[in-house]
Amino acid sequence: MREQDASLLVSGWRHIAHSYALVAQSACLELLRRLPERKLFFEDVPYHSALWKPRGGIYAAPAEAALRAIPPLPEGREVDAEIRYGYPCDLLRPKRAGRTLVFSTSEFLTVPALQVAQGVDIREAQRRHNYSILTCSNWSKAGFVRAGVPHSRIEVVPLGFDPALFRPATEAQRAQVRADSGVAAEDFVFLNVSAMSPNKGLGFLLRAFAGVLRVRPQVRLVLKGMDSLYTSSAFVDQQMNALEPALVSLVASRLSYVGDGLTFAEMAGVYQAADCYVSPYVAEGFNLPVLEAAASGLPVICTAGGSTDDFTTKDFALRIDSKLRPVVEKDYPDAMGLLPNHEHLVELMLKAVDDAAFRRAARIAGPAHVGARYTWEKMVDGLMPLLLGAQR
Repeated sequence: MREQDASLLVSGWRHIAHSYALVAQSACLELLRRLPERKLFFEDVPYHSALWKPRGGIYAAPAEAALRAIPPLPEGREVDAEIRYGYPCDLLRPKRAGRTLVFSTSEFLTVPALQVAQGVDIREAQRRHNYSILTCSNWSKAGFVRAGVPHSRIEVVPLGFDPALFRPATEAQRAQVRADSGVAAEDFVFLNVSAMSPNKGLGFLLRAFAGVLRVRPQVRLVLKGMDSLYTSSAFVDQQMNALEPALVSLVASRLSYVGDGLTFAEMAGVYQAADCYVSPYVAEGFNLPVLEAAASGLPVICTAGGSTDDFTTKDFALRIDSKLRPVVEKDYPDAMGLLPNHEHLVELMLKAVDDAAFRRAARIAGPAHVGARYTWEKMVDGLMPLLLGAQR
């Protein structure tokens, strides 16, 4: 079937900054450019938390209006395909389209009952209607296979970014963004953008930052959390308090935390003001900020062996030696994670500070690599054959 003849239903979240909602909405914006009018429909599913509230202004005004204008599926209307982005993943609802993909991720190489609608075991839930599970990295796919889902029923399509937003700034733009953010010209800024939950590796980052700060006093660490969706600031406090008192005062003197919700345009500025992106994560389904940082021209330091192996290269990313180990995570039996090596992380952070040639090379190599392969347009290119091709 040709794309222009297709009709599609997307179900999930709109108007919040959660990654699942961003993926669903970004897919919709690209689909709106491809499909004729009234061929795309959206079903809003309840937010995972009653505390979450819809928020406008995340996208630019035209995109916000386009997303709001996507109609619900009319009663009795049939569509060719459906993609479900809700959480917990909806594998139990009966088929409503010719083909159905259900999006989900496996961060800890396991799929607990809380991640599946009605708390049904993932193997049983997938068998119920034999839907294909859509996920975004080979690490995440390995988690579903480990949980018992057939290899043949899992599709991997990487996530993307908007190259009109996430791109290297000119020197003048960068200087202005840094001045507006209160960053001194001599400061070297490490950045981490995440929920700040333990699986993001903040504990490893704080301890390594202290080690770097002792020998490179011009370094600064900026943490961008998301207090509207998570207890990000509390996570930061908990992991700061886990440090020795002498390290707490040292780190606090050069640390900035931002918990406010920002628009995509404002987030682009956060990346552009930094010098290096650091993500010593333990478990991630994809790690979208690493992709956005690379697109923005930042050198990246990230854990080796995980989801980011799919879309980073040595030309712009320094991978931290890690060991795969069982980890304790509430409600996640059999959880596995990658434990980054402290000494190697410190070594790579010092290299990022000292190696200006690598930073210049990364500024070119990162955007070129991810721009050719990992935009939202490329993501939808990968989705369409799965949605509209022959049913498996």
